[in-house]
Amino acid sequence: MVTSDRSGELDCAVNAIFSQAPVNPSTGYFSDAGGMVQSLFENFYGLTEDIGGITVWAIMWDAGNCYTPGTQDFEITFYQDNAGTVGAMFQPPFNVTVTPTETGSFLNGSSVLRYDIDLPSSISLTNGWFSLVKLNPTNDPCTFGWLNTTVGDNKMAYTHAGGAITPFIENLHFV
Repeated sequence: MVTSDRSGELDCAVNAIFSQAPVNPSTGYFSDAGGMVQSLFENFYGLTEDIGGITVWAIMWDAGNCYTPGTQDFEITFYQDNAGTVGAMFQPPFNVTVTPTETGSFLNGSSVLRYDIDLPSSISLTNGWFSLVKLNPTNDPCTFGWLNTTVGDNKMAYTHAGGAITPFIENLHFV
């Protein structure tokens, strides 16, 4: 259950071109290059404008809240849609550095963080998928947990250690 003492930090941007709002998150799914090396994929569709950035909400977790303020590095990759599943890579991945914002909300005792990610160049895809993976070269046990939502089309996917991409019935929230 999410508890909050600040309003607005979980709201989607008014000018968003696509949104799976952070409604009733109950867990964070790991998308981290350390430890178990899991990558998550989420889809989008019906875009009429280029993608210039993405916002996601997450927790940092290691048997409890382990977030330490500072920057975090991510790899974000865009994929074509293949009849409702993850298709071919659209372009090489972007590596981005993000400083998350503490929202004042908590999920199971962990601080809910808002990650506003500006892309180095815009992406022009009407329908597609993207993966967002926290880079973790030191194998830090404090892992990135992308929060779920009750809003969306119940299509996401994951892979362990670069293995097969597996469809999963769930929604991750992003704008």
